[in-house]
Amino acid sequence: MTRQIDNATAIEQIVPLRDLKAGTFFRRKPDAAKVYVRGEYLSGEKKFSCTDYGDMNREIFLGGTTPVFVGFCY
Repeated sequence: MTRQIDNATAIEQIVPLRDLKAGTFFRRKPDAAKVYVRGEYLSGEKKFSCTDYGDMNREIFLGGTTPVFVGFCY
């Protein structure tokens, strides 16, 4: 599922997290302040590691079907 959202500065797309390559920047909501970096898949957790770009010590784990927003100006 890919959906485009027109914005004055960029075209954002909604994609499942598993479709992103490791190292790709994304947001969890279209107007979110936090930007995350997709990390590696952790088979023990069965989730992807995602690091907060502003605070590299903060890490969250999201499932592959989680919709995220890419294509924004950062």
